[in-house]
Order: sequence, then C-alpha cells, then structure tokens
Amino acid sequence: MEVAREEIYYPEDETNKPVKPDKRKLRKNKKRKKLQKQNQEMQKKYRQEKLFFCIMILVISVISLGLLLRYVMITEARHDIHQLNATITDLKNDERALRIEVESLARSNRVETEATERLEMIYPDTREVNYIQVDSAEVERLANHLEGLDSLENQEQGFIEKASENLRQLFSRVEALF
Repeated sequence: MEVAREEIYYPEDETNKPVKPDKRKLRKNKKRKKLQKQNQEMQKKYRQEKLFFCIMILVISVISLGLLLRYVMITEARHDIHQLNATITDLKNDERALRIEVESLARSNRVETEATERLEMIYPDTREVNYIQVDSAEVERLANHLEGLDSLENQEQGFIEKASENLRQLFSRVEALF
C-alpha cells in the first residue's frame, strides 16, 4: 500500500514545459493540511480541558482540606473545653473539701485543745491580766497629726516631681537648639 508518493525533481529531465501539479494531489494536500490543523486544534482543546479539570480538582481538594482542617480545629477546641470543664469541677470539689477542713480546724474548741495540749499553753491568772485605758480624743488627735504629715510628704513629692519635669523640658529645649 502506498500512502504518499513524493515526486522528485531532477534538473536534467527538464523540458521546456513547466510541470503542472496534479489537481487531485493539490486537493489531497489541502485536505491533509486542513485535517492536520483540525487535529492540532483538537489536541490544544484537549490539553486545555485537561488542564482545566486538573485545576478544578486541585481547587476542590484545597477547599475540602480547608474545611477538614476547620472541623479538626473545632473538635480540638471542644475537647479542650471538655477537659477544662472537668478541671474546673475537680478544683471546685477540692475547694469545698479545703473549706470544710479550714472550718473544722478553725473551731474554737479545736484551737483551744491544740494550744493546751501541743503548745502547752495555759489560761492567765487574774493577777496577770493588765487592762489599758485609751483616751479616744488623744487617738483622734494623733491620727490627724499623722495624716497631716502624710499630706506634707505628698506635697513635697509633688513639688519634686514638678521640678524634675520642668528640668526635663528645659533640657529638651536646649537639645532642640543644637
């Protein structure tokens, strides 16, 4: 079977008449070129479609992965919340137990037994008790005097802070001149 035949041009066989190509061959060549162009266009479209589908698959995969990661983060957060709630419950139970223990240790009869047995303390005799009488007017006068000293100290500190701030401003202005 012969698919194509190529005519070979030999210069020595040249005659005075120019050789006209066969019309049938010209039509076949045109059809062949047209088919080749169509084939190339179809291959180009096929590549474009293939590329489009690959990109779509990639985009869908990325979106799916993003959603999956969000669900993983939500699940982890729920797990952390559950653990924290369990920890809070445990701590509240421990607090209740410690409050009960503190109340039992702070009872006056318990303190008294600890003081007398372990520390060997005893109640004082009536001769050993000294009572002090305080004049409320004198206490008030001393309190006012101490408050007055405090206010003077605060005034002195305020004056020193203002003076140091004024010096800083002066130095910054001098610096700005240079």
